[in-house]
Amino acid sequence: MGSAYLYNCINCFELLGAAVIMSIIKIMGSDGNMAEIENYINVQKATEIVIGILLSVLVAFSIGAIIQWLSRLVLTFDFESKSILLNSIFGSLSFTSIINFILIKGIKGTPIPQRVTPL
Repeated sequence: MGSAYLYNCINCFELLGAAVIMSIIKIMGSDGNMAEIENYINVQKATEIVIGILLSVLVAFSIGAIIQWLSRLVLTFDFESKSILLNSIFGSLSFTSIINFILIKGIKGTPIPQRVTPL
């Protein structure tokens, strides 16, 4: 999940950098002033997109760290005395969540769901 956010962040900055370079090339080709770069790039929208991506990465990292800390707090201290039922429930929820995100959410953008007929 984290690599997807990193990939989106890198793509955003690649596209923004390419837009800036193309704007500079156009400005230099027309003997214009570098202050005209705002005419080529919507700075407000670009800033909004970059901040949105960075905030989503920050939120995802923070929530992931909190959930990992809580699960380690609940399950790893005094492991032998913990109930097998608690470990089974946590393992089942974890496995179900992973399968949900990998298979169900990941398959949405493919043509496979259109071919599957409901029962």
